[in-house]
Amino acid sequence: SSEEVALAISVVAFFTIIFTFLQPYLAIAAGMPDEVAGAWIGGSVDQTGNVIVSAAIISEEATEVAAIVKMVLNAGLGVMASVIACYWSMCHASEGEKSPKFSFVMLWDKFPKFTLGFIITSVILTGIVKERD
Repeated sequence: SSEEVALAISVVAFFTIIFTFLQPYLAIAAGMPDEVAGAWIGGSVDQTGNVIVSAAIISEEATEVAAIVKMVLNAGLGVMASVIACYWSMCHASEGEKSPKFSFVMLWDKFPKFTLGFIITSVILTGIVKERD
């Protein structure tokens, strides 16, 4: 129901806000190196913006590592979603339907196109950073 969805979103948002500010101080208290803390934050905080804010509390190095980890996870999510969608549509056809065979058209249809934005942005920014050096 819509109430359950709203509750689930509220719980995720609530804990994201809590951990945005709690997690960096836990990392500092545990004596984690900045890179490790950044990777931990990047891999566990839900929203990309919250990842940056949380890691920035620690250091610029932690922020860079956290951002890279989060971007890789976001891009990987698109790939995993595509694989699962293709598998599901090929192996779980409706009653009386024949399971479709794999095709690149089906893959393109299931593929979350936002992943391409991450890849294109990464290539462009990598070129810009290399030009500055």
